[in-house]
Amino acid sequence: MRNPTSRGRVRVLILLVSFALVAVACRTPQPLVDPPPIAAAESSAQTRAAILRALIEGHYTVVSEEAGQIIARYGRSKWNMVVAVDYSNQVAVRYVSSENLEYGSNKGTPVIHPGYNKRVERLARVIGTEISIARAGDELPPVAAPPPNARPK
Repeated sequence: MRNPTSRGRVRVLILLVSFALVAVACRTPQPLVDPPPIAAAESSAQTRAAILRALIEGHYTVVSEEAGQIIARYGRSKWNMVVAVDYSNQVAVRYVSSENLEYGSNKGTPVIHPGYNKRVERLARVIGTEISIARAGDELPPVAAPPPNARPK
């Protein structure tokens, strides 16, 4: 007859090894993916404002800005990433540099920590949302002022 505690230990060991393998697989550098371009707002000023709102919401720091491009940094104490947000008739988020995010090349393809791809995808999604809000605001009719408060005498 087998010892039930040794059987339980084997199961626990298998689970621990499985979790370790999953954790290592999640940290393995993946191909760097720039999000697809986003249609810009009606004006360059609206697009710029939408991008800045998204950067603020995502806790990015603007490093530099020139016409049609904003360079922003995001990071923690041990790592950081720098992206360029180019805009004209479309908005594109692209990699500029990083520290401690395992950036490199695998068979000629740029690779990076999977957290980078998640963060730029989130940034692009928020930029798209902010541009949609700007577009919707342009299409809304003006709101009538509320009637003045009538006070009984």
